[in-house]
Amino acid sequence: MTNIPFEKPTRTEGGSHDRFEETHPAYILVGASRVSSTPGAVLFGSDFRHQHYITITIAKATYNRGLSNDWYFGNKQLIQIALSEAQWATFVSSLNVGQGVPATLEWLDGYVPRIAPIEARQATFHDEVDEKLDDAIKSIDEVLATATLKKADRAKLEHARRQLGGNLDFVVNQFDEHAEKTIEKMKIEVNAYLTATITKAGITALNESRPMLELAEPDGSRE
Repeated sequence: MTNIPFEKPTRTEGGSHDRFEETHPAYILVGASRVSSTPGAVLFGSDFRHQHYITITIAKATYNRGLSNDWYFGNKQLIQIALSEAQWATFVSSLNVGQGVPATLEWLDGYVPRIAPIEARQATFHDEVDEKLDDAIKSIDEVLATATLKKADRAKLEHARRQLGGNLDFVVNQFDEHAEKTIEKMKIEVNAYLTATITKAGITALNESRPMLELAEPDGSRE
């Protein structure tokens, strides 16, 4: 940082009432917004769609002065990122922790391709269970077809095969429905909790950080 040269702002006079516009490569505006999306946004680092999430936008800016007032205008968007509400809460409350928080790039010299919808984790686990069940049933069928078994043992294996078939499929499907309902309830609870704590987390982070503002000594640069 010490080798980066200083550069004075470039000022364009307005012609009346002490109006002027001032530009500098370091002048930017940063803004955060809570947005909504239907059917829900797919965000990096999150396992489900988000109907509500946070965007952070950074744009080039100009400083304008006139009629004894200051105005700041954005004139070119540089970048826009999106965070889930949980990622935002972590971002504002966990300073100097790790390498950062996962976020989703939405704009960088143009729109960035969106992330394709991810496969539900329930479907992945369901497929894995089906694969294991098929292997187990195949093994039982091989034993029933080739081995000489006592009548009682054969009856036990046939009973186990029936349980591993349609009956277990029904239980798995019931569990899937229960898990989906539970996840939806959890989303509602988490959203309510985050809504109530995001502001608190931001205030705490600001209170724990060192002051970021310094009053510059007058140097005549705005004369």
